[in-house]
Amino acid sequence: MKYSMRDFSGAIEVLLRDETLKSVTVFCSPLSDVKQRIRATRQFFYRYNDIRRGTIILSYGKPNYAEREYLKLCKKAKCLPRRFWLKHKSIKKK
Repeated sequence: MKYSMRDFSGAIEVLLRDETLKSVTVFCSPLSDVKQRIRATRQFFYRYNDIRRGTIILSYGKPNYAEREYLKLCKKAKCLPRRFWLKHKSIKKK
């Protein structure tokens, strides 16, 4: 299956816009029969005088277990899945 640049750029764009997001999963077209996904994940680390540096990791392939279960529920309910699946950073309690 071919991946479109729109899917890759959409995942990166959504991740860069919102600082509270940890990862973004994009279900590739057609949404009626999803077999592939793209995930952009943000990783942060601190260096030198508390300057925050980060990297974005792109991965693509078949959906994992949780994503497959979500797609099965959408198919059972006869509705299309969301195009973007967002995961936020966990809030640390002090």
